[in-house]
Amino acid sequence: MIESGVGDESERGTVVGAGSRWWRRAPVVLGGIVALALLLASESLGAGTIFNVTLHYPGIDKVAHLVQYALVSLSVWWLMGGVVAHRVWRVAAAAAVALLLGLGDEFFQRLVANRTFEVADLAANACGVMLGMGLGPGIPSRRVARALVAAALVGTVGVAGHSYLRLRHFNRGMLYTRQGDLPKALHEYRLAREDGLDSPGFYNELAWIELESGVGDARAAVGYASRALAATPHSADVLDTFGWALHQSGRSREALPPLERAFAAKPRMYCIHYHLGEVYAALGDTDRAAHHLREQIRLFPGGSDARRAAQALRQRRLAPATAQRATGT
Repeated sequence: MIESGVGDESERGTVVGAGSRWWRRAPVVLGGIVALALLLASESLGAGTIFNVTLHYPGIDKVAHLVQYALVSLSVWWLMGGVVAHRVWRVAAAAAVALLLGLGDEFFQRLVANRTFEVADLAANACGVMLGMGLGPGIPSRRVARALVAAALVGTVGVAGHSYLRLRHFNRGMLYTRQGDLPKALHEYRLAREDGLDSPGFYNELAWIELESGVGDARAAVGYASRALAATPHSADVLDTFGWALHQSGRSREALPPLERAFAAKPRMYCIHYHLGEVYAALGDTDRAAHHLREQIRLFPGGSDARRAAQALRQRRLAPATAQRATGT
């Protein structure tokens, strides 16, 4: 009876000791989880800065993914120390979790941050996981570890180089657009199309620059916008581009339904009232034309479309005094 009691006390002490060790480690584990969450969110939180850098240096974001997911994989490997004891299984589990986190991050950016889902980002993430596992202490064979590091670096060079070749002209076009040099932007966008760039966002931008550059082809813009619309049929921005392209190519009656859908989906779009006003005017509905042109001036005073709306009102003698007062002319 006495020996049994000592044994029970010893077992209880072991359990209590294990529990106390767990609670001592809990703040460290919690800190690691928080740090990991911040690491994964860093790309979304710094999206503006990342976008500006990659705009000038296309492909460099893939290097950032490499470093990011090397750290993610090592963090996950460390956090799984008390869960998976076997070294090889621990490495495999950490790599799988890190890759799943990267996949979830891509979906999060698509749904919340309004960015595109990129397979190239997942490839760069995989390279980062290989780099982290190769540099970490989990791989028992140094030869295997060195092979993982080499594969990660070679893979990243390939992914970054492919991104550069695919995006160089498109990014230059966006830089020219920022500078207001739309003819040069159009030239770069057309080169990007020749390089094989193919996405709804790109075709919407190309169609828009074709219309706004003053040297573009409105009929070509209809084709580009229709391709973007086929992939994103509910996008208000694409509907607006498609409708405006139809109007500019002389198909104002066909332009009205997509523009009305764009207005219903996004009534505060910066140019939608001007576009609707011009289309209604072309169709002979002067009351609605005047209403939308006035709304453009009222809602976005001082903007380029407000100035165009004021000019349209004066030319059509719909409400010149209102236009002049609203624009300060």
